[in-house]
Amino acid sequence: MSGPAWLYQPSVGQLAGAVVAAALDVSPRTLLDLREAIRYWTALMSRVVKFHGGLVLRAVITTDLPVQSEAEEEYGDKVRSIA
Repeated sequence: MSGPAWLYQPSVGQLAGAVVAAALDVSPRTLLDLREAIRYWTALMSRVVKFHGGLVLRAVITTDLPVQSEAEEEYGDKVRSIA
């Protein structure tokens, strides 16, 4: 895919559904087998981190209104930044 990566992020509902699915993936073997318990906790924490990252990404990236600097508000398009 080409273009900005943030356009193709899963929705918050999809991320929350993945966390719920990972949390409900418990079996009696999870309690008895250490390897199975580690796999369970690893999958669950992975989904939680992805959920948190998705929320942070949505909070940081805004596409609704362009932000104008103070110089653009005061002088319009006559001043350009060289920084």
